[in-house]
Order: sequence, then structure tokens, then C-alpha cells
Amino acid sequence: MSVESLARKEVITLKPSDSVFDAVKLMKEKNIGSVVIVDDENRPVGIITDRDVVLRVVYEGLDPKATALNKVMTRGLSVLEEGMGLFEALSFMREEGVRRYPVVDSSGKLTGFLSLDDMLYLLGKELASVADIIEKERPSL
Repeated sequence: MSVESLARKEVITLKPSDSVFDAVKLMKEKNIGSVVIVDDENRPVGIITDRDVVLRVVYEGLDPKATALNKVMTRGLSVLEEGMGLFEALSFMREEGVRRYPVVDSSGKLTGFLSLDDMLYLLGKELASVADIIEKERPSL
């Protein structure tokens, strides 16, 4: 199973020049915790999370409507390549210690988004399926 098959295809994005308020508005409307910042070629250049907003904007006393995302976004993103396998991606996530990843194609363009929560949900479903098999094959007493 590849990252491409697991990743969410709908990714909420903004440009670096958009405001923090724009990102917060999208987070509220879409019930999400992060927005990927992309360049004009749809390559991820940053990310802003709800935690970033609190620590880098609210705590610092910045005006969300007047602060561009490029002033507060996290740069130097770790990304997952869409051809990575499930276990390779999990290993990468563990090494990086990051919970949310843009997924990119071979040219670095954004194709999806995968979070640790998505992976845990999938693993939980798989374990439940295994438990069902074990239950069915269990000897009757």
C-alpha cells in the first residue's frame, strides 16, 4: 500500500502572501488544524497549524488580518513522496517527529495530505479486521 493511496486528495492551501486570518477562516470552515502554503507551481513551501497561530501570532500580539503567512509559517517542510510504502512512511514519520505531511509527486508538486491521525485510523481498522478473523476461527468451548 502506497502513501498515494492513503493520502487525502483534497488539500486546503493558501499562498504565502495570504493572511493568517485567511488561514484561520479556512481552518474553522473546513474543521481542520493546518493549511499547506504553496508557491505558484503548487509546490509546498510551508505549513501553518492552529498551534502556530496561537504561539506565533496571538502570543506575539500580531494582527491576524495584517500578518502574511510567510511571516509565521513553518518552512523547510518534510514531505512524503506519493510512491512511499506504508511502513516506509511510518518510519519516516517516527524519525521526523512530525504529525502532518504534504504528499508530493516526483516533481515536488502537491498531490495530497497525510497525517499521523490518518495512519492511526487505518491501522486501527486493519487491527479490527484481524481481530474479526481471529474471533471467527476461535474454537468453541
